[in-house]
Amino acid sequence: HTDTANTAANLGDAYLRLDEPDKALELFEQALAGHKTSVGDKHPRYLAALGLKGLAELELGKPDAAETLEQTISQMLELPSPPLEQL
Repeated sequence: HTDTANTAANLGDAYLRLDEPDKALELFEQALAGHKTSVGDKHPRYLAALGLKGLAELELGKPDAAETLEQTISQMLELPSPPLEQL
């Protein structure tokens, strides 16, 4: 459901801002699953949650995972991937 996915993404963002990226990551994964089911994986809300998941991965010390997510987003939007240091 869209509202549930939006709530999970918003809570994940709050946890990310509170420097709790592990909790944020779990919520972003829930948001992604909900958005994929309700609006599809090309929808801006899905892509936004994917970007937030990348930030959580970066905060967790997983730059390769973050970069992979950024590349995925760029490919979906048909844009060049930004250098990791610009994230």
